[in-house]
Amino acid sequence: MEQTTQGKKIENPPMIRPVYWKQVLVTATTVYPMILAMSWLLKQLFPMHLLDPKVALMITVYLVVSVVVFPIMPFLMCYLGAWMQKR
Repeated sequence: MEQTTQGKKIENPPMIRPVYWKQVLVTATTVYPMILAMSWLLKQLFPMHLLDPKVALMITVYLVVSVVVFPIMPFLMCYLGAWMQKR
């Protein structure tokens, strides 16, 4: 994509995808503790034992994904982005 600033064309640098195994490692080490923590927190706040275990797991996963996608992964990409893109 090109942008123009006062008649001058500015080209954006190409997006460099993170190395696959590093992306898997960061995602797994982020999601696993979040699932454990969120599961524990939900059990403390709500009567999760009254729900079907599949429903309780679905609620936990939706909450974890919503927290990981916005505040946590962008934060991690900011600090680990250079390492994740090294081949």
